[in-house]
Amino acid sequence: IELRLDSADGEVIGTLPIGFTGGWDNWVTKTTSISGVTGVHDLYMIFKGNPSEELFKFDYWKFEEKKDEHELVAINATIDRQKIDVDPKNNTANITVTAIYADGTSEDVTAQAEAVPEQEGIVNIKDGIVTGIGFGKTKINISYGGKTDSVYLEVKDLEAELTVKKITVDKNKVEMDPGGTASFKVTAEYYDGHTEDVTNKVTYYNLRPNVAEVSNGTITAKASGATTVVMSFKGELGDAVTTSMYITVSNLSAPMKFVIRTCNPVFEGPARVVYGDVIGYLDRGTDGGPDGAVTFTINVPNSGRYKMSVYNVVYGGASHKYVINGDTSNTIIYTYPSEPSGWKLSPFSQDINLNAGNNTIRISFNSGAAEVQYIELQYYSSDGTYTPITELSLNKSSVSLAKGEVDTLVATAGPADATDKEAIFVVEGSAVSLGEPVYNENDGTTSVQIKAEQPGTAVVKAYAGGFESSCIVTVTEPAEEGEYTIISEFDTDRLKANEMVNAVVTAKNNKSSITEVLVIVALYEDEKMINLSFISKEIPIGSSEKMWAGFKTPSTITDKHKVRVFVWDGKTVESSNGIPLSSVKELLP
Repeated sequence: IELRLDSADGEVIGTLPIGFTGGWDNWVTKTTSISGVTGVHDLYMIFKGNPSEELFKFDYWKFEEKKDEHELVAINATIDRQKIDVDPKNNTANITVTAIYADGTSEDVTAQAEAVPEQEGIVNIKDGIVTGIGFGKTKINISYGGKTDSVYLEVKDLEAELTVKKITVDKNKVEMDPGGTASFKVTAEYYDGHTEDVTNKVTYYNLRPNVAEVSNGTITAKASGATTVVMSFKGELGDAVTTSMYITVSNLSAPMKFVIRTCNPVFEGPARVVYGDVIGYLDRGTDGGPDGAVTFTINVPNSGRYKMSVYNVVYGGASHKYVINGDTSNTIIYTYPSEPSGWKLSPFSQDINLNAGNNTIRISFNSGAAEVQYIELQYYSSDGTYTPITELSLNKSSVSLAKGEVDTLVATAGPADATDKEAIFVVEGSAVSLGEPVYNENDGTTSVQIKAEQPGTAVVKAYAGGFESSCIVTVTEPAEEGEYTIISEFDTDRLKANEMVNAVVTAKNNKSSITEVLVIVALYEDEKMINLSFISKEIPIGSSEKMWAGFKTPSTITDKHKVRVFVWDGKTVESSNGIPLSSVKELLP
């Protein structure tokens, strides 16, 4: 609780930490000191904590008059964690004890206070540090200078409670019009089975924010197109987990609103303005008179096809006749949806064609009773026809690497004529890292280089079009040190036409009598070598060198091309004995 003067963001005159009291029905009295205030003020109590949780119950408060004597009136004990584990990685909490004096001062007396757990075998306490030694709950009684306070602590297996198993989004695929908004929710499921709304906690990776903005549970459609949004969340323990959402924004313009009352309406029969903007009495004519109708004029910037929506209310079932620009041969009978009840914006049953500039729309009685207020029009642009993705796959479902090694994953989306096949790559786990993804517009594939960082297992996922594909990567320690340690990498993720490609080789001579090291980079077409480049360096035992060799690729690259890097003995290709110092590394298109 923050105590502030005169406003919610006013001067802080005191703070009161609130810990676990042992249960919602277990009331305790907590005390703090106040300083730096004189006169008459409004007092603001600011309750702070996790906004997604109930904080505490609050009963009463009172002031004690300040005295001149430096007399101890209370102690305030807090603990920074209410739950710990016996696992050494997560098994400690810290107690803080503050002495409160009658003269308004306070001091930290943690080192002098005595802390004793009521239950044995659950925690050890030394110098204010609580260490979990056995599962269970305990109350810790704290005393100093004849005053007492207490804190509560639970020791349990926290891994299942704090490690996220998966996250899900309630809308995997969303279709929107420009200017529209939609909401969504992201839920985390932990290994112990409990769930949490993490919509406002996830990290968002948006492939095309110009198409749609996504943040804190809200999507705002910006422009025609499609985007993949990946959401990532990590619990207090374990690795981050991910899920995705695919958003398509139609090729419709932002809505243009036309209030009928302000569009030069011409009424027939009983039709008229009922009140405000409400147009009603579009009823059947009586005594031979015309049916109720209203004709109004709208002005649009483009000629072509439009989507129309009508803001209406229906009394029972009802339909109206619509005539566009006086073309009675194409009279449209629109039956309004009866649900939901009340005023609603209903998309028209079919698109309409309009001219650039002024157009007339006539609405007249057909059946039942309905009232209208305005229409909304959205223009279909010539672009924006999308062929959706129906599948996504990776070139590998599992990979085994030694620490320091690299590999390339390629994501392929189908069908071949899908409009947008670019994928987002993410990694769940710390065993590997990802390079910068590369999207190939020619074949619609996305590739990424993965690098083994530390022993363990990680999952690399590709997301596109609402689909995902995964590759499990297992990283091991490098094999027992041989005569040479060789790491070969390319400076690009894939072989491309008319670009420089280089191999980067780091070679360390651990104990080999071969000190001349030759790096050969060769280009093959249909297994025939068509170009090569090489470099050689002398590497004494205990030394290492980094070497580059490469060339510019031809103007055309097909799936029959590949680049290989060899590390041999020798100074030149001709003088080498062809003794391999490492395995061959390949780069594919």
